[in-house]
Amino acid sequence: MMKKNRPTDDSNLAARLRLDAERDAAAFSIELQARIMNDVRTAPGQKEARPNRPGYRFLLAGALAAAVVLVAFGLMRRATDRTPGPEIPIATHPEPPTFPRPVDIVNRTVAPARDELSAVRFAYLDRDAKRLAEFFIEQIPRGPEVR
Repeated sequence: MMKKNRPTDDSNLAARLRLDAERDAAAFSIELQARIMNDVRTAPGQKEARPNRPGYRFLLAGALAAAVVLVAFGLMRRATDRTPGPEIPIATHPEPPTFPRPVDIVNRTVAPARDELSAVRFAYLDRDAKRLAEFFIEQIPRGPEVR
């Protein structure tokens, strides 16, 4: 369960914070501040600050933008008003040479060996069939041997 803050805790904390702030504050003299500001205002060589007038800045920026637009418009017009020159011939290139596909090269290389292998693939089949038949015959139980 949470404890509720008591009003005395808040007032004690506020008093402690106020006391710390007063202790940490630097000494300030109104008379010293007035004397320094008077010296700053009457210092020789200091010009009066003139009020900030941004009007002429906007006028200058607007005039500069208008000049840029006019120059760009003039250059674009000048670039499009030119008469077309003679036709420039476009270089034509011959068709690139055709190369055989890699699959065709492999087929041509492998074809002789493939033909030889297909011709002899059943070469030993009869021998293997004979061995298999002998194996099966040996597995069949026979009657008593007659001697």
